[in-house]
Amino acid sequence: MDHKEKAIELVNKFFEYGDHGLKKSETHINYECAKQCALILVDERLIEIDLYFKSTEGQVEVLALWNHYVAMQRDWEQVKQEIEKL
Repeated sequence: MDHKEKAIELVNKFFEYGDHGLKKSETHINYECAKQCALILVDERLIEIDLYFKSTEGQVEVLALWNHYVAMQRDWEQVKQEIEKL
């Protein structure tokens, strides 16, 4: 799944959860709310990743995962950018 697909998936999950009984005129507002919820989720995920690696800084076994950490952080940042474009 690419970053755009992940962004759409996250926003749609929040949108579907909150889309019960809305009038058509309220749908746009609810979609914007779903985007904000998805952005909050991504921001929280980025914080978790950052805190984990800061708490284990310097440990040899964690250093081996550094490239993976950088890739995860980059991927979530790109998902965030795609959500913002929706």
